[in-house]
Amino acid sequence: MVASPVIFEQELAAWIVSTTALSDATRDDAKEQIRILVGGAIYNARRPRSTGPLAITIERIGGEPNYHLTNQATTVSLILDVSVWAKDTQQTKSPTLQALKVVDYLRRLLSAYRGSIGNVTVLQVEIENEPFEDAIEPRDASDKWLFRYVIPFQFWYQLATIPAV
Repeated sequence: MVASPVIFEQELAAWIVSTTALSDATRDDAKEQIRILVGGAIYNARRPRSTGPLAITIERIGGEPNYHLTNQATTVSLILDVSVWAKDTQQTKSPTLQALKVVDYLRRLLSAYRGSIGNVTVLQVEIENEPFEDAIEPRDASDKWLFRYVIPFQFWYQLATIPAV
């Protein structure tokens, strides 16, 4: 039985802002910086309007179980868009620069990672494409823009087995 991708996304969101040490100074520093800049503002798929100046969303865009000749293999491939959102506010100094810092920290944290993310054994994380930017025009008279930086990551992880009853 395959662990639900939504569960993996929740595990990933909690893991990014957790204080669990990774025995890798570069990745530990990246986690700390993300915690400082974003706090707990990590959401599944949609960014609430009431978020602060910076937020992260994690959205499943693809993936599939792997098979061999006689059965399903024990690994799953999952592609997630990890987006960093920057809101143009009076209180935020250069929101796009802050968002680009978070993008860089996410790249340092996740690229080529192998190990545990929550209760999931991750075999490999790869960046699918270079990050791209999307700007969303103001929808009211506020003249406040919303910027989104998207990094597509591919996660290869071990299937969770559910004991027979």
